[in-house]
Amino acid sequence: MKYAFLKRNFQKLSFEERTVFLVHALTILFCFFPWISIQPLYDDPYWHSALSGPGFLIGTFVLILSVLVVLFYLDKILESNRIKTKVPDTHIFLTAGIEQLILLVLAWSVLISISREFESSEIRFGIFAAFLAQVVGVVSAYLHLQNQQKKRARDFFQHPKAPQKNESEGDTESSEKEDIGGLFAENNTDKK
Repeated sequence: MKYAFLKRNFQKLSFEERTVFLVHALTILFCFFPWISIQPLYDDPYWHSALSGPGFLIGTFVLILSVLVVLFYLDKILESNRIKTKVPDTHIFLTAGIEQLILLVLAWSVLISISREFESSEIRFGIFAAFLAQVVGVVSAYLHLQNQQKKRARDFFQHPKAPQKNESEGDTESSEKEDIGGLFAENNTDKK
């Protein structure tokens, strides 16, 4: 029963929102993959993920931003409504994605400078996958923002809809006539 509730709420999200959610969940996963592997001449080879090595501070910020976005979406999916912001959520997701792209480029440059100190070292799959995931996330957040702006503009230029009356309310011709300041009121004295 709980699974159906979560699935229904997840499917309520637009395609772009689902993509942003999944991208940030994948970024959390990619933070634990190797970002750099090092093979020193006289020691055993080792590797660093986002949370270890010289770029751990940058990797930690990338992880924290993704966790915050995932928590925001989980709040939406679980309908707990604990997270409230004054800024539209699309702006938050777009800003978080752009910040993560900048942080990933910084981490990449740090890892490249570290890799020059060793004979055999290479940048690994984790940082490449996180970077590509965030590119997809930023594009999805931007497209979602554009769709929302298009919908707002379309709603602004549509004619307002008249409220529909139910037949059960007993609509009659006299109730449909509008009394505008008493100008068009029917008087029995005028009919004589």
